[in-house]
Amino acid sequence: MKKIITYTMLIMSMCLFTACPSDDDDESIKAVNSGAKVSSIEVYKNNKLLQIIKFYYIGNRIASADYSASSPICGPGRYRIFYNVSGSTMTISGSPYGQSSPIDNNPGKGILNSMGLLEEETFENSEYVIKNGKYCVKKYVHNVKGQVTEYQFYGSPTDNRPSVCTYKWDNDCIAQTTGNPGGNGNYSPKYTSIENQANINLNWMMYDQMFSEDIYGLALCGYISVKDRYLVEADWTFDKNGCATKAVSGGYTYVISY
Repeated sequence: MKKIITYTMLIMSMCLFTACPSDDDDESIKAVNSGAKVSSIEVYKNNKLLQIIKFYYIGNRIASADYSASSPICGPGRYRIFYNVSGSTMTISGSPYGQSSPIDNNPGKGILNSMGLLEEETFENSEYVIKNGKYCVKKYVHNVKGQVTEYQFYGSPTDNRPSVCTYKWDNDCIAQTTGNPGGNGNYSPKYTSIENQANINLNWMMYDQMFSEDIYGLALCGYISVKDRYLVEADWTFDKNGCATKAVSGGYTYVISY
């Protein structure tokens, strides 16, 4: 079952310090998700607007994302996430939806590989459990293309038997998963022959729990894996440049702006 994450719930796992993201990207981190930059995604059901996600960039990297709605379809609810990168280290800070400056810091941290993808992160922990050394750890294994082939969840830093999900890629798309990521059963989607021209994986706005409960929008914003090459089957609409501007799937309508 998908978690309903609001600002109040998220702030419980963060330290109450003021912090600002760096204005400079580490040039050694490669841009793995090239394409037209998505500026926002609006999610509708029965013509009712349910959620807006706005993306903000430093260079080609999504530096923050603003998520509306108290019952989100994708990512957290009524919260803005700041993805702070310094060298190979990522930290997360945040603020209530609509605010442009972070007011609290997540006590966890992430380790990035040379492509700017997370190899390990501890974001879903409170300051208390980290200080007591009993926090959970998530690890991601990538192939040479930056495609995630394995997700590992460790219940503690000394856990030697992690829960594992595997990802089989075919034609540069996730073809099959094992291990029940996100609690929604194994994933074996059908793809179109239409290449995704956007910089983010638009498939993951519809399947946002590909890597368990992704409450910080790490996958959608390009920090866990490179994107699928092709779009999944849905009722897609495109602009003159071939960029997807709308998708209808599972009773929801997603409107994409650039």
